[in-house]
Amino acid sequence: MRGLIFLLVMLAPIAAAHATEDDQRTVAAMVGKARVLIAFAPSLADARMAQQRAEMAHFAIGAAQRDLVFVQVDQAHVIGAKDQATDLRAHFQVPANAYRTLLIGKEGGIDLMANGPIPADRLEQVIDATPSRQDEVRRAHAGRPLESHY
Repeated sequence: MRGLIFLLVMLAPIAAAHATEDDQRTVAAMVGKARVLIAFAPSLADARMAQQRAEMAHFAIGAAQRDLVFVQVDQAHVIGAKDQATDLRAHFQVPANAYRTLLIGKEGGIDLMANGPIPADRLEQVIDATPSRQDEVRRAHAGRPLESHY
């Protein structure tokens, strides 16, 4: 019985990471509406991907406040967007066996790139330093928040 429980615990992150019908947006369509954190890994079961998932779970409220969408990409699957894995890897020049994390700003540029998971506090720091986020905060303090697109 303990062996079965162990197996289910080990497979749960993989099962939970499969694309769903809700993944209807492309990364390109998110530009201007959301910031996108894209984590590329050789496999969705990669330990670095699991670490990035944990960082995003820790940052869930902050990510929502900052219109941050998390997209996971392995060699054949994309979770969080409807793009094809090979297309995203080609566009961002990430080899199939590489781990890379990219923070794409609302303007479409790469605000941060790392060869490992990005800690939640670093994501918050980089996003909050962008002109678009500073404008969002100013508007919210003035009582004119932007509508969330997600």
